[in-house]
Amino acid sequence: MSGNYMEIFELSQRLSDPVQVGNDMRDAMGLVTGMLRDRYVSRMKEALTAMHERSRAEPPKEVTLLRSLKPFMREDAHSNIDKMTEMLLLADALTKLREAKSEVVNTKNEEAVHEDGVYEIDWECMKEKKDIY
Repeated sequence: MSGNYMEIFELSQRLSDPVQVGNDMRDAMGLVTGMLRDRYVSRMKEALTAMHERSRAEPPKEVTLLRSLKPFMREDAHSNIDKMTEMLLLADALTKLREAKSEVVNTKNEEAVHEDGVYEIDWECMKEKKDIY
């Protein structure tokens, strides 16, 4: 029994020390930040990188035009052409990513609509919403 009291005493000491609580909060924030980075940010970055590589492999016509003009321009303008080309490739990658997302959303919406035009009820979602409120 005295062991439990000692543990409670040590925990209450730790909780009353602002430095310890601050360290624990920093550790917790680090864990949450790492988890968010792993689950969302890194996956989004991977998707964007894949779309960027796809844009490089199949560049839009504007990029092809800029690249074809580059040999006929002054040397000091080449870096500007490269920057514009990179910007256009990124814009193209974002557009492709947005289109891919729209396709996924449209497919899910089509699956949720019955032949008679009535939407299917997502019972799992309803249950989650009910638990929140």
